[in-house]
Amino acid sequence: MFAGSALAGSWGPGHSFTAAGPLWLFGGRWRCRSVRFPQEVVVEAFLPTYRAMVADELADRGLSQAAIADHLGISQAQVSKYLSADGLEGAIAADERVQATAREVAEGLAQGTMDEVAALAESLHLVRRLENRGPICRMHEERMPELEGTGCDACIEPDSRVMAEHRVLVDLRVAVRRLTLIEGLADWIPHVGSNLAQAVEGAEGVWDVAALPGRINVIGGQARVTTEPSFGASRHVATVVLAVRDEHPELRAALNVAFREPLVERAREAGLATVGFDASYEARRERVRDRLADTGAEGPLLLYHEGAFGIEPVAYLLGEDALAVAGRAEQLFADPA
Repeated sequence: MFAGSALAGSWGPGHSFTAAGPLWLFGGRWRCRSVRFPQEVVVEAFLPTYRAMVADELADRGLSQAAIADHLGISQAQVSKYLSADGLEGAIAADERVQATAREVAEGLAQGTMDEVAALAESLHLVRRLENRGPICRMHEERMPELEGTGCDACIEPDSRVMAEHRVLVDLRVAVRRLTLIEGLADWIPHVGSNLAQAVEGAEGVWDVAALPGRINVIGGQARVTTEPSFGASRHVATVVLAVRDEHPELRAALNVAFREPLVERAREAGLATVGFDASYEARRERVRDRLADTGAEGPLLLYHEGAFGIEPVAYLLGEDALAVAGRAEQLFADPA
């Protein structure tokens, strides 16, 4: 097997495969089908376009070609080629998620609020989204028509609990790295510490929500994390996430911070809906859910309470996932309070 080519061989009478693809015998006739991997679309179509878009965003922020090359891990000649390129893959370049991520990564790299590891993770997260019924999926179907109608199921395992939990943990690790780079965040961490939590799709209880066992604490004047995320590590923040998901299933992540009155105005200016609720822990999931239903608040949210006896005033920044929450935290807390 694999003799004579990178992909050639057989697995029994009447069946063989070559580098061009499998050969199937139907009614005495051979028909050739080309096996194309989604990674080929990523390399051939997504990567050149995405790199060109990030390079262009970095150039707009005043970075030299040498600096851009250093950030992207490519040669200066390649940067020059990307900046002069006009052959972007239209379906990729036109996607709002690609545009937003390219801007976000470029801004983070240019401002020093995102390192290369975080930039890579953001980009991989984007690829996963585009592969799941996005332009990469559609382009893959174009290159391999046999996939038409499979709904990406041949490449994506939407029902895999293990994979879903793994993606949540990866999102949290990357988001935590971004949060600890926010200079002003330490001023907004409550005495009990902050936590970042994200629920798996279809979450029902706190064990379906991953968070930081040791929370986010202030060490040496900076926000620091000393533990890895795990499922079932939070009760209070997880309960808020579950309550919000009852009304808005698309919002799966939350960060708790200290509440102060100016935060409400900051959040509204950033386009977030703000909703206050009673601080009591009793039946909190039901009360937060009912409060959201009563107010009709939609989209990214800032929930908050003003505290009570023995309960510190706290706000919860809600978003689609931990990465989205980290991005909004940068908007709200980048400057010292």
